[in-house]
Amino acid sequence: MKRFRLFVIAFCCTLLVTSAFAARTLSPNAEISLMTCSKGSELYTSFGHSAFRVYDAENGLNHIYNYGVFSFDTPNFYPKFLRGKLNYRLTREQFNRFKRAYVNDNRAIYQQNLNFTIEQKQALYDYLEHNLLPENRYYLYDFFFDNCATRLRDAVQNVLGDSLSFNDSFLKEDYSFRDLVDQCLIINTWPDFGVNLILGSVIDRKATPAETMFLPTYLSDAFAVATMQQNGRAVPLCQPKETVIERKMMADETNGLLLPKGLLWLVFGGVLVLTMVQFLGTSTAKGLYFDALLFTVLGLIGLVMALMWLATDHRACAVNWNVLWAFPTHLLVGGLLLRWQKYKWLRYYWLLTAVVSGGVLLLYVVGAGVQVLHPAFIPLILLVLIRSIYVYYQYLTSNN
Repeated sequence: MKRFRLFVIAFCCTLLVTSAFAARTLSPNAEISLMTCSKGSELYTSFGHSAFRVYDAENGLNHIYNYGVFSFDTPNFYPKFLRGKLNYRLTREQFNRFKRAYVNDNRAIYQQNLNFTIEQKQALYDYLEHNLLPENRYYLYDFFFDNCATRLRDAVQNVLGDSLSFNDSFLKEDYSFRDLVDQCLIINTWPDFGVNLILGSVIDRKATPAETMFLPTYLSDAFAVATMQQNGRAVPLCQPKETVIERKMMADETNGLLLPKGLLWLVFGGVLVLTMVQFLGTSTAKGLYFDALLFTVLGLIGLVMALMWLATDHRACAVNWNVLWAFPTHLLVGGLLLRWQKYKWLRYYWLLTAVVSGGVLLLYVVGAGVQVLHPAFIPLILLVLIRSIYVYYQYLTSNN
């Protein structure tokens, strides 16, 4: 009886090992596909998404491998997100669940089947399963250099090695990282304004063809023209793109009256009229209440930009010269304008503010700027220029 029990236990263990091995061995008809998803309405979905699909009917597999997952339940989520220390992870989910989520969000999904041999498919599948292990699934996310799309590019390169050849013909021209970001955003909207405000001059360099693949659309385009060596000849990396679900066209609900460029030019026009009235009028001190508020707000914006540059690991936020027209020190000095006559030595500070903001505008006009400026920044910089001149003028007239 004891021997029989041992035999049953051994037999069950053998079945478990065999079934586990079978589940990890793809059938000859298995397919692995690059899935590319269109952008959504939320800012974090504006750049699209990429994932792998493993479909093997014989083994009952229809899984999505997704490197773009994070959790709001992560301890200290917001501090880690702001400091660029947030871990993303690889997940595996059923394809139908993945598809249903994109249908609900009205986002398209496109599929490109990889022309892999069964050995290459098995190698990529094993690579994904290995990355799915608890000790391997987490990675430090970087929007430009280590994200849901670049991880898929690197996985294919890992499997194919030197036999993989990317063709740069998928690029129509050379793009900077800022150009690539702007392609995904609706120009002259507040998300577009905010992204260009916080990103530094480092993203104004040209991206290499491989680096453009951080965007899912360019990864898809690169896969479409790439080749690999099989049996001594070059074959396409993948089959033509197929539409899994199409996006329904929606009416444009953008309100033009509230867009950054028009609104800020309107504000500048109003402040320009105010400044002219103040220069021509007899009262001087009343206008400095407005300036105290204006420069305090600009100082707060500048402080955020400086912290994102110097106190985080967000490489894309480094060397942000927008601080030249939004000095972080405005946050301290702006409030002193409420008692401006007591701090007359600060006239040199406002003279410096006027000179620097004027220099930024001059560089923009001659096309020699150290950083690409969003068009909506121009009325803001002009606002800084005329009001800092006005404040400096008040100090001069007060001394006289």
